Amino acid sequence: MPRTVLSVVVAGLLGAGCSTLPPSDWPPRLEGYLEIEHELGPEPQTIELPVSDRRLTILELDCEPAFERERFEDGLRLVDLPAGEGAAHLRIRYRLFGDRHASPRFPEDFPSDTIRGGRILRHEAAELPPPPTPDAL
Repeated sequence: MPRTVLSVVVAGLLGAGCSTLPPSDWPPRLEGYLEIEHELGPEPQTIELPVSDRRLTILELDCEPAFERERFEDGLRLVDLPAGEGAAHLRIRYRLFGDRHASPRFPEDFPSDTIRGGRILRHEAAELPPPPTPDAL
């Protein structure tokens, strides 16, 4: 076989193999906003904040009043709230991923220690549609 014909055949085989990609699908996901209130007391208190992992992405997190100290222990994000009167307010924007067969659920799939000891003032969430496939662009 002439060298140019062999080159064309090999290039054709390589091109055909590279153009076959697995389907690009995303697991079901929920994007939400959560506002939690923690009552302040006469002593400083420690609360756990959520940490991004393979199922949860923290898009934004705000705490008022500002926490006094933040530390990471055994994979947990802990903050110390100041002593005082009133309440601390946490505002969290998040994206929660399910698996291929089930949509994520709130509060079941959200880190419960963030909510424990606090009161949910507001929660809004919507399931996101899948992103467009490269063919649709």
